Amino acid sequence: MSNPFSAWKVRRRLRRTLHWLEPELIGGQWNLHGSMAVLPAGTDGGPDDYQRRLIVSIAGSGEGGLSEGKERLQGGADACCDVLVARGDWTLLMDRDRRWMLRVTDDAKRAERLVRNARWLAQSYPCPAIEPADTRVAGAHAVRESFADGVPIRDAPQPQWGPAFRQLLLACQRHVAHCQGVYDFDAAWEELQGWRLPAWLERALAGHKVGIEQVLRDCPLLDVHGDCHNGNVFVRPDGSVLLIDLERVQSLPFFYDALSLLRGTADVNAALRRAYLEGAYDAPLADLWGAAGRTWNPAGRTAALLAMPVAHAFRPQFAGADTGKRRDKFIGACDKLRADCGLE
Repeated sequence: MSNPFSAWKVRRRLRRTLHWLEPELIGGQWNLHGSMAVLPAGTDGGPDDYQRRLIVSIAGSGEGGLSEGKERLQGGADACCDVLVARGDWTLLMDRDRRWMLRVTDDAKRAERLVRNARWLAQSYPCPAIEPADTRVAGAHAVRESFADGVPIRDAPQPQWGPAFRQLLLACQRHVAHCQGVYDFDAAWEELQGWRLPAWLERALAGHKVGIEQVLRDCPLLDVHGDCHNGNVFVRPDGSVLLIDLERVQSLPFFYDALSLLRGTADVNAALRRAYLEGAYDAPLADLWGAAGRTWNPAGRTAALLAMPVAHAFRPQFAGADTGKRRDKFIGACDKLRADCGLE
């Protein structure tokens, strides 16, 4: 059951954000849906198709996309944004003509970091063009991002999943040219050995320890996207791939982006994971491992998947967390692999 007080806080924050960014928003009666707001752009007076998809996928409003409230804005002169999504560190504003998106924050360093990340990743990955942008809002810092046409891979037709994953693997292969440093397997494994883990996971680690070590010991490190989940890998209308949300670039094992789509619980993750375990992607993975100066071991597919939760739990962003949080991240990530990998 939803918490009425929590929902009220979300609406209050959304209204404050709307008025803060009003100079960038088209005037009119805005509909509120959870942490997002839209000025209906459909010819029937309701949301257009793009707005409706966002309402369902982001706000979870389900059938009909009924509004949870309304807010009238005067809007700014020459403003052209009709969608606002409040996402914690960033607020996203969509251009009504779907040409670009404005990301707005109150932190200048965050905006500068995103521009650097985009320029770094664009060397190897298909990703939106992101550049600094002026804004008419006091205290705001913004970047303009080219519009991500298409849908998250989780919403793409199933026949597109495999080809899209192969495109991601090829981009990862290009990116390993920038590897720098090696993974400290001993430090991670020593801490992991002190964790109390479920019996099924203890057995899995004992059975695959050699393979996990072969993957991670002295593994080349690379500043990667770091968040290639099924909502950040887009499939465009022509079938090409686009990576969005570039905020989490960090130094991780070179294969982290390549295997990230194999960790989730959605249908697309499960389908790709099962195909991977059957050897469907051994050839591109061998090319990726070879580009990093490593040797892909088809017999160690499960071990490579288990190396992902290790890398996930010891990501730089968790370096300051207590060991219990890293343990919980590790167990949660392994649990997603449990059934398909036969970790019983």
